Amino acid sequence: MNHTQIHECYRKGAEAALDKSTNRMIVNKSDLTQDEIDHILDIAVSVMKTRDKIQSGGSFVHAIVDNDLNQTYERADETCAKAIGFFVYCNKWIRPVLESVLEEYRNS
Repeated sequence: MNHTQIHECYRKGAEAALDKSTNRMIVNKSDLTQDEIDHILDIAVSVMKTRDKIQSGGSFVHAIVDNDLNQTYERADETCAKAIGFFVYCNKWIRPVLESVLEEYRNS
């Protein structure tokens, strides 16, 4: 599995989670613009890939992965502030790529 395929697995996992999300995880999806949705999905992918040591996200992403609530809120832009619960959910529960595939990718 190459980097593009792995990225697509993460993106599909984030999209599926967003489609199933409740108002506790994120504001109503219908209240978001397409640009906001795309930004939220990009950050969710970065959170999961950072967690899985595929890439290193920015300071906001690291605050989510490190479970640092203060830094999460300090570093959130306006769109990310709407979706902090969603990012935490993705970090904890969404694992779209099998560990064996990740290990193979890391070793390549």
